[in-house]
Parts: sequence; C-alpha cells; structure tokens
Amino acid sequence: MLRKELRITKKKEFDAVFSQGKSRQLPFLGVKLVENNLTLSRFGLIISNKVSKSAVVRNGLRRRLRAVLFSLLPELKIGYDVVILTRPGAEKFTSDEIKKQLKQLLKMISL
Repeated sequence: MLRKELRITKKKEFDAVFSQGKSRQLPFLGVKLVENNLTLSRFGLIISNKVSKSAVVRNGLRRRLRAVLFSLLPELKIGYDVVILTRPGAEKFTSDEIKKQLKQLLKMISL
C-alpha cells in the first residue's frame, strides 16, 4: 500500500498534472505526469464510473493498481507527480497484466 505522502489527493494537484503534464496512453490505461520538485514521486489514481458502476469493482481495481505501484516504486525516478487513468475493460485484468501494462507505459514516458 502506498504511504499517504506518496499520494496525490487534492483537486488542485490533479489539475496541475492535467494542465501541465505530458501523457501516454494504452487501450486500457493512461498516464499523465509532471515534475514536482520534491524528493519523492507522488501518484494519483482515477477510476471512473465508466469502468464499472459497481464501487466494489472499482475499489478492487484501485487496490490492485496501488499494490502494483508499490512493487514498482524502487525502479521509478523521483520528483514527479503521476496520475494513472483507467479505461473500461481494465477491471478484467489481473495484477500481473496490470503490472506489465503499467511498466510499458512508464517506460514510454521515461519514468
């Protein structure tokens, strides 16, 4: 699980990433990032109702994404705010498939 200081939680922080950040997309996942001038990288997750109407499904996907991020943390560069976007169909993936796609996205964006 990601520590609280590694999470983006405020609307203004999400807005900064969306307005200034660069992005990359795969069919079921997307990433936006911007430098944050801190000594750590922070992460935010966006899982909309379009992924699933069921909160149980969305929260399960959120937990899997956080677990994957936690496992990838030592490999990632520091000093970035990263927002991970999910698209419909992402809820069907296992943690291993999510990890593979997320690694591919982060490699595309040089993180």
